[in-house]
Amino acid sequence: MEKRKRGKRVSVTLFYRSIVAQELAEKIHYIRLNGSILKTLVGTVVDRNIVTTKTETITGLSVITKIECLDQNMETISSKDLNILLTPNKVVDFEYSWEVN
Repeated sequence: MEKRKRGKRVSVTLFYRSIVAQELAEKIHYIRLNGSILKTLVGTVVDRNIVTTKTETITGLSVITKIECLDQNMETISSKDLNILLTPNKVVDFEYSWEVN
């Protein structure tokens, strides 16, 4: 019996995770960093099941302790506790990505 070669296919699970990622991305309205809402949400993009949110450039931070994605009602969609130390007067281009599993 001859084996057939199959082309690349997106698995059903990845397909559904990518739909969930797209729906989730549409719900993100705010990013809260260290308890403060960032003023400018530049955009959110989805690549398969990876959601990436970009925000305004940030200055004057010495540490990042918490990042939260919020919906239009200020309810938490995603939250991450961190301990990232930054050099003084560093300009940070902020990008937050996560994978929908």
